[in-house]
Amino acid sequence: MQEQVAVVKLPDKVTMKECLIILAKQPIPGKVKTRLAKDVGADSAADLYECFLSDLIKRVKKLAIPIVIFCDQKNSVDFFLKYNVNQVFIQRGNSIGDRMHNSFVDCFNEGFSSAILIGSDSPDIPYSFFEEAKSSLSTYDMVIGPTNDEGYYLIGFRSDTLCKDIFADINWSTSKVWKETKLKILNNNINCYFLSNWYDIDNITGLRHYFLHNIHSMPEPKTINYIKLKDLFS
Repeated sequence: MQEQVAVVKLPDKVTMKECLIILAKQPIPGKVKTRLAKDVGADSAADLYECFLSDLIKRVKKLAIPIVIFCDQKNSVDFFLKYNVNQVFIQRGNSIGDRMHNSFVDCFNEGFSSAILIGSDSPDIPYSFFEEAKSSLSTYDMVIGPTNDEGYYLIGFRSDTLCKDIFADINWSTSKVWKETKLKILNNNINCYFLSNWYDIDNITGLRHYFLHNIHSMPEPKTINYIKLKDLFS
């Protein structure tokens, strides 16, 4: 089992309520966004991944709740310190399901009463979606937001409603994720709140959709600036 690393001391447990979890990897060429790399190259895919992280963290800091990054390995901790989040842990588990579940467990062990978990593939999730997710956990046991490619971009639980089975025996990184997860929700009789669909960026099609959706943002996101700089759609 990997060692857990806490970088910044959080407030006393009795004062903490909700947090936002971000699962992330250090943007090393060939190690991240491999599907997107087929379209833009490994170096650009890694650069874009770092842009996604930067834009996403800037967005979620507006929520004014603790942000906890779970990175993929111990030697990535220093990289994530630059984002000035509240805490950095190392992911635990072999599958993505194990790592997500254990991230919730680690945050709840820190004293949080609820947590929302996201990745970095949807850097422009509407701010209203986060607020909706936060508020839903006051009355629902779980919240989830589906993606257009049959996965999900956000999932959240309260400490007393976390269900390990939601993350077990799922065919991750396939079109079966959403269908299998919904079945788990049904079989476990979970009172779940469903957010609106959103998209993630796995390939050039998703990147182009992001570009068209955010090209007129002011100020321009770091991702948009990078796409323009590299002229990726020429």
